Amino acid sequence: MSDYQAVFQLPVGKLGVKIMNDKLVRLDFLDQQHPDIAAENALAKTVIEQINDYLKDPCWQFDLPCEAGGTSHQKKVWQQLKQLKSGQTITYGDMAGLLDSGARAVGNACRSNPFPIIVPCHRVVAKNDIGGFDGDRHSGKVSIKSWLLQHEGLEI
Repeated sequence: MSDYQAVFQLPVGKLGVKIMNDKLVRLDFLDQQHPDIAAENALAKTVIEQINDYLKDPCWQFDLPCEAGGTSHQKKVWQQLKQLKSGQTITYGDMAGLLDSGARAVGNACRSNPFPIIVPCHRVVAKNDIGGFDGDRHSGKVSIKSWLLQHEGLEI
C-alpha cells in the first residue's frame, strides 16, 4: 500500500499527493520509476486538476485545503513565498532581510516546504545563480526548479 493518494506524471517528473483527514499534507517529487496511482479520493483529484491548471496557466491561483507542520520560522517563510507572483523571484538573502532571518534559514525552510509548486519555493534563488531545490544543487532536482521558472516565463 502506498503512502500517497495519487502519483502522477508532470513534465518534470512524478509528483506524489499525500492527504490526511481531508487536507493536503504533502507533495513529493518522486523517482521516475515510482508507479502512477490514480486519485483515490475527491481531494486528490482536485489537487491534480489544480496542478494541471497551473501547467496550463502559470498564473493559476491554488485553492486547496492544506495542513502543514513546521516551525514558526518555516511558516513565516512559506507565507512570504505565497506573496510572490508567477515569474517573480527573490534571493535567499533578500527574503531573509524581509523576515529578519538568515539566508541559510530561508533555504532550510524552502527545503522543508511540504507543498512545492503550491507554495512556490522555486521562486527563491541564490544571488549569483539559480540556487538549490529540495536540498539538491547539482543533480536532477535543480532541473525541476529551472523548468518551473521557465514555465513562468523566466530565462534561466
